[in-house]
Amino acid sequence: MRRAHPHGPGPARHSCPGVVTGCIEGETGDVKRDKLRVAVIGVGHLGEYHVQKYKGIPSVELVGVVDTDLRRAEEIAERYHTRAYGTHQEVLDLVDGGFFWTMIRPRRP
Repeated sequence: MRRAHPHGPGPARHSCPGVVTGCIEGETGDVKRDKLRVAVIGVGHLGEYHVQKYKGIPSVELVGVVDTDLRRAEEIAERYHTRAYGTHQEVLDLVDGGFFWTMIRPRRP
């Protein structure tokens, strides 16, 4: 398997995890698919940034975005030509485990 960082070749510029790209081989050597299917969970400022980056990786298929604020998820989904979901459970069967969680505490008044 080849490993690539979602922000392009070379070392990571910050702490977000890399993703596995290219053909994914199972334990028996069988090829499962050509693209890694991912969803971005949490599409605030940093989440949208990662949506942009995943959309730019040819070997990654962004199957959707998830946010508890469904209006925000729909806005981002429309902007980046993908689907919006309100819960992570809705995308579990659609992805290959390449989730990216953007966890930021909500601002309190």
